[in-house]
Amino acid sequence: MKNYKILLGIHEIAGYYNGLESEFKSFGLKADFVTLQDHRFLYAQPKTTPFLISLWRKSANLRSKTPKSQFFIKSFYVIFNNLLRAIMVLRAVMFYDVIIFSYGITFTDSSLELLFYNIFNIKTIFVFHGTDCRPPYLSGKYCHTDTKINYSIIKKNTRAQKIKIKKIEKYSSIIINHLPQAQLTQKKFINFLIMGLPANIKPVTNQAKKITSKNKIKILHCPSDQNIKGSHEIKTIINNLKERGFKIEFILLTNVPHSEVLKQIQECDFIIDQMYSCTPMPGLVFEGAYFGKPSVIGGYFYNQIHNFLEKEDIPPSLYVHPKKLEDAIEKMVVDEDYRKELGEKANRFITEKWNTTQVAKRFLRLMSGDIPTKWWCNPNTSEYVHGGFPDWRTKEIIRNMIDKFGIESLELGHNPKLEKSFHEFSLTQSNK
Repeated sequence: MKNYKILLGIHEIAGYYNGLESEFKSFGLKADFVTLQDHRFLYAQPKTTPFLISLWRKSANLRSKTPKSQFFIKSFYVIFNNLLRAIMVLRAVMFYDVIIFSYGITFTDSSLELLFYNIFNIKTIFVFHGTDCRPPYLSGKYCHTDTKINYSIIKKNTRAQKIKIKKIEKYSSIIINHLPQAQLTQKKFINFLIMGLPANIKPVTNQAKKITSKNKIKILHCPSDQNIKGSHEIKTIINNLKERGFKIEFILLTNVPHSEVLKQIQECDFIIDQMYSCTPMPGLVFEGAYFGKPSVIGGYFYNQIHNFLEKEDIPPSLYVHPKKLEDAIEKMVVDEDYRKELGEKANRFITEKWNTTQVAKRFLRLMSGDIPTKWWCNPNTSEYVHGGFPDWRTKEIIRNMIDKFGIESLELGHNPKLEKSFHEFSLTQSNK
């Protein structure tokens, strides 16, 4: 094994990078994970904060607190912050030979920085997680059903997203992405689900708790954003099931520390993740699998995932069409044997295929260039046209984008087949 020196950062996603750092270090490699900001849900953070990062945080905080009227002081902080970022880049080049960037964010977010890494033969790996690469007109962050859309801003943000991705594709060594969120991508990338989630979970208790009372089925839902995750629809489904006589205890957690989420996972019967996911095992579902807890999750990619992954590589969950979510939840409530079997399958999958050791070893294969053919994805093979919300909403947004700014506003000119699919999809009828 080559003695890689690895820098990870600069944004944490559900313990992904902390888990990788820990595993690389267990291999005897130099690996350092840095973040410019603490995670809002208090996922495990770097054990120590480098002086430069600490200084940047303090100066950024002072800059944000300085009123615009104090122009010279605020300008000083801006210049000082940028100088610190440049020093971070120089330090990265001096002390590391591989950098793993998350969420499409680098120290300066500039082409010059990425070119600098190329000049000094620093291998850069970018991992996309969703909103960081998905077209804004398909993103729940910008266009969920309760949002009044400013289409000029969506058009501007989509263009900016396309430019960012094109820059990263030009200068990065490798990109890891997930096909149904890669509409703006032009070059082949590594399949995110092949790589797996290396979350470094630390149980609140030694083992999953057994439910002592079977009078009610305990269901857990932990949305990071209730609008984006379809929590209102999920609550309606739960109320429907209760009215039909099913005995359910529904636990909804939001804006709580990660430790509390883990505690509740261990005490529940199963998890409902969200309504409109393009993956069968996002972070919460993974965490449930760690404790042998099965999950129900909705998403339009449910019937296409088999075209891009072999059966043994598809993470186990009850992944269904959004309109079938109530049926899926009912099945999970009434069929204890099915719940247990699915929870065991999910646990076995992450234990055998997605454990941190295996995921870290896959990253090392990327670094060495030993990449199996089946790991690659060609974005031109995708015809996925769905967003992170109901299809009627997606069609409405696409029609309005085309009517207001022309089909070129979708930024899909690099993939005429996909561009045509979006146009045709937007013209089909759909009931709310």
